[in-house]
Amino acid sequence: MFHKILIPLDTSPLAERVLHYLPQFARNKEVELLLVGAIEPSMYTYAMASDEPLLISRLMEDIEQGFREYLAGIQERLQNEGYRVSTHLLHGDAAQCISDVATHEQCDLIAMTTHGRTGFSRWMLGSVADRVIRTADQPILLLRADLDLSTPYAVNHILLPLDGSDLAEQALPLAENVARQTNADVLMLHVLQQLTYLDQQLLDQTYLPSESYETNRMANARNYLANMGDRLHMAQVHSSSEIVTGEPGKAILDRAAADKIDLIVMSSHGRSGYSRWAYGSIAAKVLHGAPCPLLLMRGIQKVKVEDAEVLKASAPVLDMQAEPA
Repeated sequence: MFHKILIPLDTSPLAERVLHYLPQFARNKEVELLLVGAIEPSMYTYAMASDEPLLISRLMEDIEQGFREYLAGIQERLQNEGYRVSTHLLHGDAAQCISDVATHEQCDLIAMTTHGRTGFSRWMLGSVADRVIRTADQPILLLRADLDLSTPYAVNHILLPLDGSDLAEQALPLAENVARQTNADVLMLHVLQQLTYLDQQLLDQTYLPSESYETNRMANARNYLANMGDRLHMAQVHSSSEIVTGEPGKAILDRAAADKIDLIVMSSHGRSGYSRWAYGSIAAKVLHGAPCPLLLMRGIQKVKVEDAEVLKASAPVLDMQAEPA
């Protein structure tokens, strides 16, 4: 499924909660786990308050040594479970350190809780996790820190929200990969958003009755999901589909709770009609309320040939000739 999984840790029990979910995503013990810690400047705040240079140096060394020993302890524990584990302790912005290691080490998954806590700073959605989501090229497994860890975790039912866009579809191979490895079934959910006043005004100008438009939307959604289902069927993944009307974030959460979904897999944004599924809205709402982990990947907008030509034509012309001597 995955070959290299990066796990950010900040010495807090909250950040460690992601380890509970590892067996489902690192089913082959040949998977390499990279434990990454970052010492941010704010962690030295109280040390810098001293007027004694020697004391400052000693306190900073103690912080670093304590972090290294912490990572080594987690490493030993995971190695005893059969995993290959390496540790990486860096100085600097936590989100940047995580993204840099993930890129340099060619990781194919980042797994982290949405917040953790050290004595000096807080890693939370809107801060470290938020910036990692916006910059990392790898899929990110996100766990709310308040999810129940009292029972073993297994991926049996996957929810895949699709809005009809290429961006949203980029999550389909990821859901397929996880489903095949875990023998899970996939529920494809398509949410038809209710027409806004502006949408209705546009329809009125086309003289197309709302009923006809809704019928067409429903038919298009069914055909679209049937095509997506065929792709999963060819990959030998059992799937089903559902179409609902409403607000996407709420619809996804309602379905996840009602069907006892174990994992939500989705792109960080997509596009449907006149609206946008963006990380700052739909995915964030899903993460804040999801009763299960969220496997999120950043969708990449494909530039059409005609759009590229327009951009090229509108770009300023630069005189690259050298100035005469």
